[in-house]
Amino acid sequence: MIDLNAGQPVYVGKTFQQGFGEEGIQTRLDQHESLKPEWKGADYEIREIKSGTCTNFETATREMRAMMARGGPLKVNPASVLQNIIRSITSKNFQKYVHLHSSHDPAPFKRED
Repeated sequence: MIDLNAGQPVYVGKTFQQGFGEEGIQTRLDQHESLKPEWKGADYEIREIKSGTCTNFETATREMRAMMARGGPLKVNPASVLQNIIRSITSKNFQKYVHLHSSHDPAPFKRED
């Protein structure tokens, strides 16, 4: 999600909502706004980074890479502009399951900022 006023990302997430596409994305945004009142009325725009069918592991590694490329979640980088708090996958779980997958991000924890 992009803050249009600041011109920078504020949240990275994935969704599997009923309706898929724009309808599913809007459903997920509505869910976030019900938990984060400060998001209501904010000049945020959802931008799809990538879509497709992936395993939960592949999705988590891609989401983690997307977060790290934008400063990382707050638990990794308290100065991050992202409002993500937690990692989508931990290093421990990455190592535990990586051998079961052939299609994944090989280095989802690399920070690029």
